[in-house]
Amino acid sequence: IEVTYSGGPAGLPTRLLLKAPKQERLPASDREVAFYRDVERTMAPSPAAPCVHAAYDDADGAYHVLVEDLGETHRAMPWPCPFYRAHAEGAIDALARLHAGYWDDPRVGSEIGEPVDADRMRDEWATGAGQLPEFLERLADCLTPEWTAAYERVFEAFPEPLLARLGEGALTLIHGDTHAANFLVPHDPGSRDVRIIDWMTYH
Repeated sequence: IEVTYSGGPAGLPTRLLLKAPKQERLPASDREVAFYRDVERTMAPSPAAPCVHAAYDDADGAYHVLVEDLGETHRAMPWPCPFYRAHAEGAIDALARLHAGYWDDPRVGSEIGEPVDADRMRDEWATGAGQLPEFLERLADCLTPEWTAAYERVFEAFPEPLLARLGEGALTLIHGDTHAANFLVPHDPGSRDVRIIDWMTYH
């Protein structure tokens, strides 16, 4: 959306992106709206794209999120790997800032984000285990035998070690869906200013 302002404070973005669920996906959830309304503004600095407005309708589950269009400086990260090493490092930086900012924060799991549901996590890992052979086959030219073996070891053991860790306290906020398509990487090959989008599954 290209915007022309008749007044208001200077510096407002003139290019915006509107995200809204398809009609057949309703009723939706207010999770992403709640993230931008209650959580994103507490982050300093925020790894998210700047949000201008977000709203949720309790009556039918419709919602929208209006964020700044970062297309002049950023683009979607390609699947399965980033363009440049700096982009991979920037994605790690962005996640590290998120995790460090809420590490052992007493609000996590109560005021900010929902606690992990053990049965749901077991179901998600079981689904991932079923998808693992296709994943390894698709990336066979990119993965060393050591990395392939590491993936297999993880899926043999998890999620039980992670569930045990969750009972020890000192938790943090996580995005919950950090695949490549949910990162925006800068056009500058040397920049590590990576942004994270699609905050529907944070917890």
